[in-house]
Amino acid sequence: MSGGTVVGLTEFQTGDKIPSDYLDIPPIPAGDNLIINGDFSVAQRGTTFNSTTWRKNDDDSYLLDRWLLLSDGNDIVDVTQISGAFSRSRYALQAEVETANKRFGFCQIIEANTSIPLRGQKISVSFAAKTVTDKLIGNVRVAVLEWTGTADTVTSDVVSDWASDLTFAENWVALNTPDNLALTTSEQTFKVENLTVGASCNNLAVFIWVDDTDAAVDDILQLGEVQVVRGSVVPEFVVRDDFNTCLSRFIEISAGTEVSYRLLFGYFKSTTELYILVPLPASFTSTPTLIQRGGFVLNQGVPSSVSGTVTSITVSKTFPNAVLIICNSTGFTEGAFGALGTNTTVDEI
Repeated sequence: MSGGTVVGLTEFQTGDKIPSDYLDIPPIPAGDNLIINGDFSVAQRGTTFNSTTWRKNDDDSYLLDRWLLLSDGNDIVDVTQISGAFSRSRYALQAEVETANKRFGFCQIIEANTSIPLRGQKISVSFAAKTVTDKLIGNVRVAVLEWTGTADTVTSDVVSDWASDLTFAENWVALNTPDNLALTTSEQTFKVENLTVGASCNNLAVFIWVDDTDAAVDDILQLGEVQVVRGSVVPEFVVRDDFNTCLSRFIEISAGTEVSYRLLFGYFKSTTELYILVPLPASFTSTPTLIQRGGFVLNQGVPSSVSGTVTSITVSKTFPNAVLIICNSTGFTEGAFGALGTNTTVDEI
């Protein structure tokens, strides 16, 4: 039993009202980490992002799962998943400066189903961070933000102006006053506790950024063990397996570097369209956007062997645990079975 306000519960035998202090039914258990992939261990899109990788290190880009890179321009920092940086987790995020004297940071937006029940309650945040000898970054800042616009229809780039006094985008308001937190080359855990969520909050976000404008090329920030919890005090960070949770927000479908591999199967609705129902390991929280990389081909085995280059792949319809995609090409037999196959070593959806 969870969520909501309990009103007028009575004891069955006597009919007396149960004292409210006997009931402890919080919407979200205190101490549960509201951040997904807070240890940066899930990296479906890759483990290295720069100006030459397919998923580039551009401003307002999802890189490591659930984490947005926000920066004052593109190619400000290269982002890498690293290991061994912090004592309570295996993985961490590393940002290496590529464009000097620019601000940058990392943000995660928390969905409305989690955020709205926290209205009027206390929350706290903590994270681990450090820099590297001879590649020193001086400070970081952290803000816990609340969104008062339409639930789950947020401005993902929470920064509207990176000028000297950083300005947050419309409808994003900080619950705390961000201060400089001095970095060293040793692991530190920073905490901001006892914040009150507003009555109009529809989404929360945590944003950790470098506000200094003196970072030199190759300077390094290492970040990890991020948590936002309900309550006035943050507990010690504990690693949690968030891979399956991440699958409800992003899924990669590929055959690795295999070429001519039949990846997905369906039937030709017409001579130009292959319909494929793709089962999902988890229900998507919204209608997915499909991104295609490489040069897929369509293959038909019977009644005759035909193949053709895919001209487009689109999401047609979303079901609770599946998505219908349509692959377009020409020259096939209506009603025949077919397959979506890889044609290069980098094909993926």
